[in-house]
Parts: sequence; C-alpha cells; structure tokens
Amino acid sequence: MIKVLLGLAFVSGSSWIQAAVLDPETLRAWDEYIAGADQKIKLRLNGQLPFLWTDESAERKRRVLAGETVIAPVIPNGSKIAAQGLIHDWMGAMFIPNTTLQQVLATLHAYDRYKEYFRPFVADSRVCSTGGSKQEFSMIFQYRVVFGNLFIESRYSSKDFVIDEHRRYTIASSVRVQEIDGYGTAQEQRLPPGRGRGFVWALHSISRYEERDGGVYVELEALALSRSIPGALRWFACPLVKRASISGVETALQKMRSAVEARPAVLQTKAVTLTPAVTSRCYCTAANQPGVTPSGSSK
Repeated sequence: MIKVLLGLAFVSGSSWIQAAVLDPETLRAWDEYIAGADQKIKLRLNGQLPFLWTDESAERKRRVLAGETVIAPVIPNGSKIAAQGLIHDWMGAMFIPNTTLQQVLATLHAYDRYKEYFRPFVADSRVCSTGGSKQEFSMIFQYRVVFGNLFIESRYSSKDFVIDEHRRYTIASSVRVQEIDGYGTAQEQRLPPGRGRGFVWALHSISRYEERDGGVYVELEALALSRSIPGALRWFACPLVKRASISGVETALQKMRSAVEARPAVLQTKAVTLTPAVTSRCYCTAANQPGVTPSGSSK
C-alpha cells in the first residue's frame, strides 16, 4: 500500500494563504464521497469491472508494461467543489518487473522507513500499531509552496484485504491531520486539526496489487480534501494544482518502485520494528481529531 499521497503544493497570491477552517458541511461532503469511492471496489470484486484499472484499456496496459507510470483523473480535471472545500481524486498505475507480491507488501509495510523511501516528501515516519490486517502509523509531509516549506503531520489507519494468492487491496484513511508551525525549531507547535491554511485537511487511498506477467501491478487511487480556491484565482491556481497532483502521485509510485527494487530478498519476511528512531518527531497519540469525526474507512 502506498501511503504517500497527493503532493498538493498550492500556489497563489497572498490573499489565499490566510487561515482557513474545516467546517462540518465540507467534512460531510468528504465523508460521503469517500464512502462512494470505497463502495466502487465491489464492482471490481464481483466482476462488473476488471480488478485492475490497468486492464480496462489495452493501450493503458501496454504503457504500464513498457515501464510508464500512468496517471489519470478519476473525476473531470481531478477535483470537484465540496461545500467550502475541494476534493481531489487521481488514479496512478505502474508495473514492477522481477518482483513478488510478498516483496512489495513487505516494503510497503515498513512504515518507519518511509522517511528513507520517500525523502524529501516525507520528513519523518513512525509505526504506531500493527495487528493482523490493520495498521496505524504517522508521517510528517513536507510541501514546498510559494512562501516556503509547509509541514503537515498525518496519522493513518489502514487495512489490507486478501482476495487470493496473487491479489490484494488496501484502504487507508487519515484520522488526524495537523499543520506544524516552526517545524524543527524551539517554537515548533501543532495546530488543532481542521485549522491552519487548509492545503490538506484529509487524505485517503485505495490501492490494488496483482502479481502476474513476471512482476507486480500496483495501482493507487489517491484522494485529498483541501480548502477551496477563490473564483478570481482559479484560472491561475487550478492548472498548478492539477500539475502538482499528477506529480505527487507519480513521484510516490516511482519512489515506491525504487524502494521495492532496492530491498534485498532476504528482508522480505523481516518483521517491522515497532520502535521508532529516537530522532522521530512523529506523534502517535490521540488518533481522532478533536471535534472532527474521522472520515472514510476509519469509521
């Protein structure tokens, strides 16, 4: 499962970087959208659609097998207005040859190493808990925006689903997202969930894996909730948001491919340590956002 999601490096005028608040109406719209996205997996499980998005198009499959990372919007232009926010929804696919499903999953379950795999996009990462098919972990994302670097900590809950020996899928959702002011300084502080500049309010992903054709197909549907873009700035900001979203999904997939290819086969069954490095700045307390209902599959 790829837990590094959209790199939404929004760029606009100074009037758009003022504080924003996640309101209940926007959160409800996000929850409803995520519930619908999660339900669509049933169409792939009951045979109404191929299990892999890649297999829906012969040309798409050809490109993926040729080594391309294919990215496409799930909704027109990749985003839609939701009350006072924006929902972003993108699909990405790639093929990793000469590997196994076991090695891919072993790499992706090593959450404490995400700060190595996905550097510099992930500034820190930490395992919170694991048990059976469920995992919880936290990461600190670093976003480069026009006014400097923005740091956001997000705690996730994820669950793996086994279809058969060669196919799996994972659903992951943020249960707490907080902007960090003064990251790495003596003045460092985490803002309350749903507060801050609103570049990322919530994150969600649906990933699918299938081992065949001498390797593993990996697909990521990456979703995010952010503040809306003022109408006067959309002509300028929307194309930048689109390019940043595509780049974020593509970079996450490519870095994951590199991590899988670099992982020695002898480590495939190595247990993931639950003890974070002493330098870790991730927190794993208070999973739920105060005053905000967790969204998506975390309910």
